[in-house]
Amino acid sequence: MAEDFAQDLSAKEIEVLTATQVPTSVAAMKGEITTPAWKSKPSWYIVAANDRAISPDLEAAQAKKIGATTTTVSSSHVIMLAQPSKVAGVIFDAASKAGSK
Repeated sequence: MAEDFAQDLSAKEIEVLTATQVPTSVAAMKGEITTPAWKSKPSWYIVAANDRAISPDLEAAQAKKIGATTTTVSSSHVIMLAQPSKVAGVIFDAASKAGSK
């Protein structure tokens, strides 16, 4: 957790994440998607440049595949905790442009 998932958080935040992180439910991975929203709706994607859980190159490739407006931020995997203002900025940008596309 401290070295590869949330390396840019404080020791206290890492402690909380370590205590509360649970495995993903297998059932969550079994859903079938027939029509992904990214095929017909605009998408935004934040690449976490210092992510050690998912390769930033893979994140960028996924964003490109779906034609997303992409922002790259120097952050760990938990960018929403490490860089909340930057994440909020992307969300606000997406919200302001979503209706116009």
